[in-house]
Amino acid sequence: MTHVVVCWLKEPGNHEARARLIARGRDLERIPGVLRIQSGEVLPSDRPAVASDYDVAFVMEFAGEGALREYECHPAHLAAVREVLAPLVARHRVY
Repeated sequence: MTHVVVCWLKEPGNHEARARLIARGRDLERIPGVLRIQSGEVLPSDRPAVASDYDVAFVMEFAGEGALREYECHPAHLAAVREVLAPLVARHRVY
């Protein structure tokens, strides 16, 4: 099961905020059922088909739908949302 989260910062391009968000996201890999988390900053592009207006994206792999559902309400995930995502991110999109 794959979960993709794309984030736009309240301060677009803020390198410290990007680094903080990525670091906290990597910590979530310790949650049971999370197989892997990949993250990174946007790579700007002039190609019309390439979305490059965001700041950070995460690609997360889960053991299955049950693991994803458990992750959504896990205390470490909720704390990351409250302590890092909410203060730094203007909006995010989940795929």
